[in-house]
Amino acid sequence: MKSILIQLQPTFSGILLLLNIMFFNTCNSPQKSEVHIAKSSDKQNVNLHKPPSTFQDSLIINTAAAVFYLPDTIQLKKIKSITNPQIFDGSMHEYILQQRNAHTELKNKLPNLKLIDSENNRYLVFTNPSKNQYIIDLDQYDDAYGMFIYDIGKAPIFVDMTNLETTLYPYFNK
Repeated sequence: MKSILIQLQPTFSGILLLLNIMFFNTCNSPQKSEVHIAKSSDKQNVNLHKPPSTFQDSLIINTAAAVFYLPDTIQLKKIKSITNPQIFDGSMHEYILQQRNAHTELKNKLPNLKLIDSENNRYLVFTNPSKNQYIIDLDQYDDAYGMFIYDIGKAPIFVDMTNLETTLYPYFNK
């Protein structure tokens, strides 16, 4: 019996190797139930990025401010064309509510803070009296809309509008 096992050992090794290869190939190939053919209406399965800005203009901010940015008209049309209509509508609705709430919160809590809406600018240029500049290229942000806060002498920061209080007060009170 022992001599038979010794004779079959190379065969077993070959069979195990073959089984491992078959198992590996089976695991890496998609199952029929997992195969999904993308359709033109099925755009959420594709890794998409925000289209670049149509404008190359800069907005210069030289005072403490909250800057709300959103895509320009042509950029918004491009975003709409590559986004599922329900997702696009929900996202725009969410932006309007977030912006409205942020405006209200800022007016109530920091009434002296300048609120700026930026739509046709690709660059936000934050400057201070020392002539230091912080330049933000909005094309580098995949968020179609958002908000930056800026205080003279500090670097501007991106703010999640849904968590405004957690960022706003520590930033302006330091």
